[in-house]
Amino acid sequence: MRRHRSDDDDANVDMTPMLDIVFIMLIFFIVTTSFTKEDGLDMTRPSNNNTEQVENDNAPVAVEITDVGEIRFQGRIIDARQVSANIETKMAENPNTIVVVQAHPQANTDVVMAVIDGVRDGGFDTPVLARLPEN
Repeated sequence: MRRHRSDDDDANVDMTPMLDIVFIMLIFFIVTTSFTKEDGLDMTRPSNNNTEQVENDNAPVAVEITDVGEIRFQGRIIDARQVSANIETKMAENPNTIVVVQAHPQANTDVVMAVIDGVRDGGFDTPVLARLPEN
């Protein structure tokens, strides 16, 4: 006598109910999740259009280098050779002056190094190098 085995029918497991439960749980977690908005620092940056500069004894001196190689010292365009004289003047007025060199990411490296050398020649040993925002 021949026995007929039905292994094919028993081997298949229907996954549909399990997938339904997984999707229902996913929808439940998405709906019940609470999203919180993290509070950050509110920073207001001054505009570059302001031609008047407020003089403050404790304000850092900014030397800006644009992407085309212009050097701006407190809002006016100067040459790289004039940086040291301007820094000497500021250091004579206030020995605690902090000098910040703000370079545009596309600025020429030679100009940046010339400005840093001028700042050091002017009497400030460790200028702070910052990145000028791209506008």
